[in-house]
Amino acid sequence: MRNLPGLAATPADLADALHELRFLVPQGTSEGRHQFVVQIARGGSGLAGRRGGRTMLSRLLAGVPDEPAVREVPAPVLVRPPATPTPARSRARRSRGPFRLGMDLGSASTKAVLLDGAGAVAAAAYLPTRGRPLRAAREVLEALRRQRPAAEVAGLCATGSGRHLVALWLGADATIDEITAQARGARAAFGDDVTGVIEIGGQDAKAIALADGRVVRFAMNRLCAAGTGSFLEEQAARLETPIEAFAEQAFASATPARLAGKCAVFMDADLVHHQQHGASRADLLAGLAHAVVENYLRRVGGPVELGERPVFQGGVAANAAVVAAFRQALDRPVRVHPHATVSGALGAALSVPDGAPRRSLAELAAAPEPPARATTCRQCDNRCELTVLRAGDGGPVTLGGACGRYDRARLLPGAREREDAAAELLAERERLWAGPARPAGAAAPRGRIGVPRGILAHDLYPFLRTFLDALGWEPVPSGPSRRATLLRAAHALTAEPCLPAKLLLGHVGELADAGLPAVFLPTLLSVPEADPEVAPREPSRVGRRYPCMYGLTGGDLACAASLVDEPDHHRGRADAAPTKLERAVRRLLGDRPLPDRATTLRRRGGGPRLVAPELILDPRSSLFRGLLVEFARRERLDPEAAVAAALRGLDAYFAFRRALRALGRRFLEGRAGAPIAVLLGHPYVVHDPYLNLQLVRRLARAGFLPLPFDLVPDAPPLGPSWACIGWRSNRDLLRAAAWAAARDDAFPVVLTCFGCGPDAFVVRFLEEALDERPHLTLEFDEHQAEAGLETRIEAFRHAVDEPWRRARAARGTESRAVRDDAADRAASAAVASGTRPSADPLERWSPWTTGRREDVRDRTIVVSRFGDAAAVFRGFLEAMGLDARLGPEIDESSLALGREFAGGQECNPFAYFTGDLVRALQEPGADPSRLAFYVPASEGACLLGQYGRGFESAARRLGAENLVIYNPHFGELTSGAGVTLLAAFWQGLAALEALIQLAADLRPFELEAGATDRARRQAADLIGDGVARRRVRPAVERAVELFAAIPRRPLEPRPAVGLVGDVFTRANDAANRHLVRTIEQAGCRVLVPPTITDIAAYVPGEWVYDGRRSGDHRFVLRSVLLETWQRFSGLWTVVPLRRLGPLPRLERTYREAVALARPYLGRPVEAMLALNVSKAVEQLEAGALGVLSVVCHGCMVGVLSESAFRPLREAYPGRPVLTLTYDGLGDTHVATRVEAFLQRVLEHREARS
Repeated sequence: MRNLPGLAATPADLADALHELRFLVPQGTSEGRHQFVVQIARGGSGLAGRRGGRTMLSRLLAGVPDEPAVREVPAPVLVRPPATPTPARSRARRSRGPFRLGMDLGSASTKAVLLDGAGAVAAAAYLPTRGRPLRAAREVLEALRRQRPAAEVAGLCATGSGRHLVALWLGADATIDEITAQARGARAAFGDDVTGVIEIGGQDAKAIALADGRVVRFAMNRLCAAGTGSFLEEQAARLETPIEAFAEQAFASATPARLAGKCAVFMDADLVHHQQHGASRADLLAGLAHAVVENYLRRVGGPVELGERPVFQGGVAANAAVVAAFRQALDRPVRVHPHATVSGALGAALSVPDGAPRRSLAELAAAPEPPARATTCRQCDNRCELTVLRAGDGGPVTLGGACGRYDRARLLPGAREREDAAAELLAERERLWAGPARPAGAAAPRGRIGVPRGILAHDLYPFLRTFLDALGWEPVPSGPSRRATLLRAAHALTAEPCLPAKLLLGHVGELADAGLPAVFLPTLLSVPEADPEVAPREPSRVGRRYPCMYGLTGGDLACAASLVDEPDHHRGRADAAPTKLERAVRRLLGDRPLPDRATTLRRRGGGPRLVAPELILDPRSSLFRGLLVEFARRERLDPEAAVAAALRGLDAYFAFRRALRALGRRFLEGRAGAPIAVLLGHPYVVHDPYLNLQLVRRLARAGFLPLPFDLVPDAPPLGPSWACIGWRSNRDLLRAAAWAAARDDAFPVVLTCFGCGPDAFVVRFLEEALDERPHLTLEFDEHQAEAGLETRIEAFRHAVDEPWRRARAARGTESRAVRDDAADRAASAAVASGTRPSADPLERWSPWTTGRREDVRDRTIVVSRFGDAAAVFRGFLEAMGLDARLGPEIDESSLALGREFAGGQECNPFAYFTGDLVRALQEPGADPSRLAFYVPASEGACLLGQYGRGFESAARRLGAENLVIYNPHFGELTSGAGVTLLAAFWQGLAALEALIQLAADLRPFELEAGATDRARRQAADLIGDGVARRRVRPAVERAVELFAAIPRRPLEPRPAVGLVGDVFTRANDAANRHLVRTIEQAGCRVLVPPTITDIAAYVPGEWVYDGRRSGDHRFVLRSVLLETWQRFSGLWTVVPLRRLGPLPRLERTYREAVALARPYLGRPVEAMLALNVSKAVEQLEAGALGVLSVVCHGCMVGVLSESAFRPLREAYPGRPVLTLTYDGLGDTHVATRVEAFLQRVLEHREARS
């Protein structure tokens, strides 16, 4: 077996990655696979580096060979915090009853507190729960009795996840959510001098913001245990350190290890990695303290402003090392609660109502543990877990269940009425959504066709059913989501998308199981506006209204999962075959035949036929008619009938949305006795009760009037601040948020799903715009638990109480119904007159984002150095008459600075770009009023177009209110540039990206380390200057001279490794941890993908295709001429590079890229997705022995590409195709996977030779 030069690892490093690397591992027995992993580890561990001596795994990430390894900067040394004064005990001994009893029943520990009449702690107990909450509760009561044997209890209040269980058993006088209990516990110790609460217990963590002692914002962890006490105890035990000695040893560390703070799994892997590479126990413990804090601040406390005087509570607050890490991370004092471990029970005791009956503590402690049993509800397919409790002389009480059927008997009458009203509201929406029943015996000449109740259908089904019915099909929607739907998807997944995408696949599978002959999953390139009266008056920089990318590509996901059959004539763009002109151009430029390999992507026979036309549901678009005609011809329909059916469907959809707004108005009429909870989220989250755990019913029981966003009556139009938002449903929820922000009785509830791309920025923008108005953000995934949801809802209700009371008092005796009716009539009149008010409550005017050159004409534009191509953009801006300069190189410091302004859900490039913005503002003499910060934007579904709003937030926090963010998309950037400058721009990009590939080929053979990279950077500046002067060819010739002067060894053939992925991560050394150098150091050649030229070569061909479908022949001719000119111009520009070696191939045209991608992807309608897959195929055809797809965390293109890579691996057996996800937090696991990948590549080369 060939060993990798310069690499070393241990079997334990790689064993944890075995599951992820299963497609790299030879098939066979588990013993054989284990030997493979061990062999990889041993293969590198005994080898010398290029100059002798053992090279550790960290050397793999070092960069240039023969230079000192780039070592990761250690975490800050922990500084011991000042001692926290302990509470006095003398007062507790003198305490007199009666006492108030508070109990906190958590999943990891159970706590209890007795408060005397003066509010002092008279006794406290803390014991582990061990999965037996009733027994633990009895034990803590017994512990209190031993401290206060004769105590008389004047009231009991319970909190924690087990509060309802114990309340039924002991007859508690009150229950309270953990958020409110912790806040009251903090106030008990420090009064109103508390701005935030940090609470970390055994299994969960909370962040609470307070103002004047009132909860104004809060967040809780989801499922990650990396920031909790149980994880710390587990890791301390692994390091053979008692948890009591953790802090003392951590303070002895001089170089704390830097561990990944994103996840317990990765943090654990990092700890093992550092341990095996010689880190001391003290360094590991100190690193754990820092990682726990980092995880908390990113995953829990990110959206919550803890203020200048936070208090630390919970069991982990007893760990002085974690306290010190918080003080250093927040750069402010962090006080520890004097009763930190029982602060929740203390808050519960303070919540005991006055006048509660008195009972003996001994009597409570002696209460027998009631019989309880676990069971499963069989009333529906969800199979909820239940607890049946028999307390006292009463009958059995059942707890649990998502639908709440077992809790209904215990609801107060008002809550039952609100729940009934909310249920009727949802039922009426369902009736409007489903439409009138189909007449019995009605003809359906084309048969039945299934419509999955997935991402698109929750909103657009009225269009879909009307459209299909008019064309002769009988539409059959799938049933509501249920547990079986998710399980059906789990068996078919080829990638790991968000929960709604998984449910979509589950619905497709259920339709297939039901025997439907066809499934309708249209590829909607643009969806209709919800309110055609409002949308045209809204400023917008995006030409289309995009659905979620998973909804856009749902048909391809279903095909990749082998759930449906797709006819051959649906597989890809119809005109993928090259034209005669293109074939002639190919012959001149060097023809590269397209591969023809078999793939098992499409299931043939046994599944329903997929009907997935491309549609644009906007009659104003030139493609509206053309796409419908194309669909009609494929399905052998009358084209005019297809167009008429689409128009009829749009009318039905607009009528449906008008009916929803009227329904919302009627629902609010006469209901002024409760605050309104406005549900803001995508339709497939808000209107899927399985996904959101019956949220509407739960809000109604908590005292709210739940109002989904699409039922908001007369929402105002959006202002210029939101012109960059292209996702239609995001724009809908922003309008509803503006409606809520303008009222004093409406409080937003923001719903999102883990990993949701469209929500990554919009949810954060909403939270900032809503500011101090009480609102609740809920994130759902398949692991969400009802107990945590109930806690959040109860805490939200308590946070709303005070502003709601103030609003009612301000309104006085005037009837809310009368006011609402008058306001609605005024709003309706405003709509009719065209004077509808704007969404002022959400507008932000400074700093501001623009795509117009006129707005930055008198400023210095700092161009973020996102890659070498940034120099070409700088030259283009100078040629346009603007003052532009390049910012500093993006590096690890950019990420460190940017993380402070990122919420954690955005894609990783945003943090790097934000760090660049911070560095630009921190430069000596920087004047925000004279600066503009440039980052390119995308007009498509990518998040890049929303970066500007995120930069605005960072600039506001830095006090740079006068800064302008210049974030134009390509059309805005090049508008008015002229033919000569556009030609220079294209030539500069083509030449530079060809030079980047040549630099990668030459760098391993340089005699002076770093000389090639220096020449590459100088060449980029030269070509940028050439673009500014509109003379690119001379600049290319000077760049060639730079490379030719580099001393180097003779070139030798090397095995090739392909590289694809998102543009930023694959092209930026800091973002991918110097991956290209890593591959070169292992003895391989890297096929470097382009940054810009691939999309520039793709777009004109797509214009040709779109022009043909719209019937615009002049546009087709212009696009064909542009595409042909690009090919010849690019070739002419790079001719001087022949002096350095073989010329890199020009980028594939649109039709070539589509033809390469479609056997694995189906309909490549999204450019970046099609290019990513086609480039991987091209690299494998060029001889690459493996391909790495390098993407940032949360990139939807990366997830969809992974679904196409499964058949790609089957078509190219023995050549690994591996997806690497980078998030800039901790990449030990990535390094391990890269090492195993490279070993596999070298094995394959040996096998071929």
